[in-house]
Amino acid sequence: MRYLFVMMWSVLAILPGCDWGPDPQRISIRGRVFDSDGRTLITGAQVSTVPPTSVVITGEDGYVLEDIPEGEYVVKASYNGRTSPGVTVAVGVGSDVAADLVLASSTDHGDTMHADLIAFYRLDGDGLDAGPNALHASVVYGQAARNRYGAARKAMAMVNGLLMDVEPSSAFSAFPITVEGWFYIPKDQRHGYTPFLGKYVHPSGEGWDLFLENGRLNCSYHTNSWAAYQRIDGPLTPIGEWFHVVASWSDTTVFLMVNGRVHVDGPIAGENRPTTSEAPFRLGNVPSTMPESITTIDMIMDDVRIYRRALSLQEARQLYVP
Repeated sequence: MRYLFVMMWSVLAILPGCDWGPDPQRISIRGRVFDSDGRTLITGAQVSTVPPTSVVITGEDGYVLEDIPEGEYVVKASYNGRTSPGVTVAVGVGSDVAADLVLASSTDHGDTMHADLIAFYRLDGDGLDAGPNALHASVVYGQAARNRYGAARKAMAMVNGLLMDVEPSSAFSAFPITVEGWFYIPKDQRHGYTPFLGKYVHPSGEGWDLFLENGRLNCSYHTNSWAAYQRIDGPLTPIGEWFHVVASWSDTTVFLMVNGRVHVDGPIAGENRPTTSEAPFRLGNVPSTMPESITTIDMIMDDVRIYRRALSLQEARQLYVP
């Protein structure tokens, strides 16, 4: 009988599905977001982690990121175009983790009032320019959409050719110039030529744009009937996920960066000067005098900025905040 009892206990001890240890703990990361003075509390800031867990908005009591699995994370905050330096925290078994964040000052790179910013389109369901020059875009066709954090009405969707026009301004003809933003393509649409951001008049050869060609992301700046130009053929775009783009043109270096990775760089060929294109700056379907060559695309855009100078590679990478 003693032998039978021991055998039955052994079988019970190895039955599948039994967890005899304690439940793994899931910890919260909590803290506050301060303005650049380190004293003024900020409400309405967006706090997230890398690797991603969740996104929360700060209130009067700060923020709480709940149920964080064990691991190491970088916690960041963003508010009105400004971001905080990342704070690295280690989450393990034990008490909650504290991480207070301080936003960059108004003179730091990336602020909406930065001296070199031409325009900043948050695209929060509208075409308002949050930069210093109030170069607002009129929405000809488009609809509000969720942004990369899942927040409703914080991005703009183009379905078969969203079109947002900005009144012609010499500011958008700057050279050097940099454009950056976030984009989302929901399905495979790898066909044809689709300019989706810029100012371009064909066949004058004056202007600049970001465009897709057979699914690849490209950028170009061209003047004087293409006597001076740079076209960069970039990578195939991701499908079903947000991706970040920086395109920067100057007389010495041109680069196209996607998700922090530089794909091509080099100088513009020919005599360099600002474009004289009188076309308005457009977000979405950038029309041409050769409409038969243009295809439309379903795409979502968010947080598009244009700078009146070439950014360095280091500065461009700083803008990539997942």
